[in-house]
Amino acid sequence: MKIYLVRHAETDYDLTKKDCGEYPGPSLTKNGLKQAEEIAMILSNIKFDQIYCSDLQRTKQTAEPLNNITKQKINFDSRIRETSDIMNGYLHYNDMNESETDQKDRLKSFISDISQKYDSILIVSHFNTIEFLSRELGGNIKKPAYASINCIEI
Repeated sequence: MKIYLVRHAETDYDLTKKDCGEYPGPSLTKNGLKQAEEIAMILSNIKFDQIYCSDLQRTKQTAEPLNNITKQKINFDSRIRETSDIMNGYLHYNDMNESETDQKDRLKSFISDISQKYDSILIVSHFNTIEFLSRELGGNIKKPAYASINCIEI
């Protein structure tokens, strides 16, 4: 199974180092919208069994251009929203007010639902979420850049 993990494109909040805040969160910058188009072009020839996307605005806008090209359904899932940095050892804002255990349980529930059901999936999500999913799935993605595309095989 190939899992493609894409971090959302650039937002104004990313540039100013502000926390992204509560749902729905910030939109992409002009540069971020361009990055999303570039991601779509790169991934448009890959047939995904499923596409999953965090339900926050910046991830939706990152996934939308790919949907415009492929017309493939995007499954929006709140379980792959941003996590707080507490999972990496220090406290950071989490608009869902979850404990570390709750965050891990949320992501493990998502992993359980996708595990071994598909040959190829795309997940559009966030920095800490991608790092956690990668670790749990046997990958080694660290500090994914804005608009980055990573692939792990399990």
